[in-house]
Amino acid sequence: MRFLLVSTDYRDFLDWLYNQYSGLATQPYDAQVRSRAESLFGLANFYSSNLQRLGHEAWDIDANNEFMQRAWERQRGRA
Repeated sequence: MRFLLVSTDYRDFLDWLYNQYSGLATQPYDAQVRSRAESLFGLANFYSSNLQRLGHEAWDIDANNEFMQRAWERQRGRA
């Protein structure tokens, strides 16, 4: 089974996260996803990581994180 988990973060949290880790906004998409998950804020990646352990395909999308979206676009030549 495939799962796409879409979430949003509070603006204050995103400001804190990207101020906490200098240069995070310019890191590759996967590095930003990892930092976001390691923060353990909100849902983090609890659902997707456990669904993957059960053998499912699962992805997390942060719908309002423009830094991650720009990194994803850069890596695919769309920025």
